[in-house]
Amino acid sequence: MKFSKALEGYLLFAPTKYAAATLSHYSDTLRMVEKHFGSRELNSITSEDMQKYFNYLKNEYKPNRITRLGVEPTLMTAAGVEGYWKAIRSFYNWAETAVKCKRPDKNIARPKYMLAPVKAFTREELKCIMYAAEWSTVAKTEVKQAYRAHRSSYKKDLALLRFMLDTGLRVGEICRVRIEDVDLENGTVVVRPFGSGQKTKPRIVYLGKSSRHSLWVYLADKEYDKSDSLFGVREKGILTLIKSIGAKAGVEDCHPYRFRHTFAIEYLRSNRDPFSLKRLLGHSTLDMSNHYLDILEADLAHFHSGASPVDIIFK
Repeated sequence: MKFSKALEGYLLFAPTKYAAATLSHYSDTLRMVEKHFGSRELNSITSEDMQKYFNYLKNEYKPNRITRLGVEPTLMTAAGVEGYWKAIRSFYNWAETAVKCKRPDKNIARPKYMLAPVKAFTREELKCIMYAAEWSTVAKTEVKQAYRAHRSSYKKDLALLRFMLDTGLRVGEICRVRIEDVDLENGTVVVRPFGSGQKTKPRIVYLGKSSRHSLWVYLADKEYDKSDSLFGVREKGILTLIKSIGAKAGVEDCHPYRFRHTFAIEYLRSNRDPFSLKRLLGHSTLDMSNHYLDILEADLAHFHSGASPVDIIFK
């Protein structure tokens, strides 16, 4: 069986456990791999062939990238190479059982790369965002003095933003939360796994008093069934809302993942326990939790440089 025919089967039958975005990425990536191996018999591809392909991705392949100067061909990043590694590993995990093929990917080590810098919101930025979510732009006419009014969707938007900040959930996870998953009395939220639960597991996250109050205010005026989606919004809707509110608040680079980053940093400031943070964020390893901890250490070192008691007293 040729690689291209096996890939056809993988795309038809394998990926029921993957989120739509992951499936789209794997499909696009494997189509690129198909251009290299497509005409080859599946079992003729060796570990040496696969290693040469990854060397090509690291050192020669230059996909087009959008830069400030326009579209330019640039070498693939280490994170991009890892994306190929994950897609190829997924394909062969399926093919090994489905078509009884050899595993030329087995000896290819997972590419390592530095995690991207994390940029959390400052507390002042968060205040501006919450204000922009609640109030309309101040208006003034020749007849009336300057005034402001609540935005028509402020109850829902405030509840959503505080929910994101208090739980650190991913956008897809927020979209899967149902009203019945939230216990306002105890402040717990059940996070449902995606699909079959093979890739993610259910977990419990928590809400503070202010977030619970905002949710209660939002739900008090709403007729609903307990099985309804909590916010009734899709991922794209959340992205659009946060971008719009961020622009109104004058906060640059305002996107959902910064709420998750901010939750992690603030959690570690209050409770320096990366193990419990790992569980709350739904990470499979401690790598990202330790990354947040490293950022916090640098933050504290910078703070201490301007707040050293000895430097202040004996300057």
